[in-house]
Amino acid sequence: MPFVKRIQTLFSSQCEDTAVKIIGVPLEETVTFRRGTSYAPQRLRELFNYIEYTTLFGNVDPTEACDLGDLELLPGNLHGSIRMIMSAYDKIEPPVIAIGGEHTLTYATTLVARPRTYIHIDGHMDLRDEYPPGSSLTHATFLRRVLEHHDMYVIMIGVRAYGEEEEKYAREHDMYVVKWRDVNPWSVVEAISTASKPAYLSIDIDVLRPSEAPGVGNPEWGGLTYEELVSTATSIVLGLDIKHADIVEYTPIHDTNDITGINVLGIVAHLVKLMGRRV
Repeated sequence: MPFVKRIQTLFSSQCEDTAVKIIGVPLEETVTFRRGTSYAPQRLRELFNYIEYTTLFGNVDPTEACDLGDLELLPGNLHGSIRMIMSAYDKIEPPVIAIGGEHTLTYATTLVARPRTYIHIDGHMDLRDEYPPGSSLTHATFLRRVLEHHDMYVIMIGVRAYGEEEEKYAREHDMYVVKWRDVNPWSVVEAISTASKPAYLSIDIDVLRPSEAPGVGNPEWGGLTYEELVSTATSIVLGLDIKHADIVEYTPIHDTNDITGINVLGIVAHLVKLMGRRV
């Protein structure tokens, strides 16, 4: 496809109609703490040469997913990059998984996908009005900005770090919030029972506890285990027939022994197996 650059592939470069499309979105314009999200897609491709494609549902055949490469963005130009993401994403036939990059990319992809339900698996709510002060579109505000353009039902799972402003906004907009200490198979099933299709799934890898995801931009105490995240994602994808998903905020330069990268790849492999419906 003309809007991507070919680099070392994650899955097959041959794209079948039924394959899950994977697109790298190395966006890094509003990171406020530890930088490095733009390196994530390439590092994941490097790591995938050395791990097995094994999931809880069997091994992933490389032809089950199609690697479209990385988007060419405009460094230093957030709004220009957002427009490029939207234009490119609109040309991709689902099912599709976007790999970030910072969470602001989800502003672009959700406005293209226009889901009725948005599921936000994240350590943070990302509902601030401005952050840092004076900045209205960042990784900490993007969801609030989406809701100004597109009316959708929001389910939050795993959040554990947020301000009073965000909690109030979520309550006033009737969001379904499952905080991290309350995440279990029953609370997740109850949450998605309130959802409507089509649904979009966004996973910020900082939802995991720092010991399992040290390579993130904004680590917080507490968090889910990898097993809890896989279980949660499985229930959501199967229960809501997810065709649009992303996984964001992996920061390789702050990782420890590639712990975070390997866990991100495990989630990607599970999403491919589930979204491709060959389980």
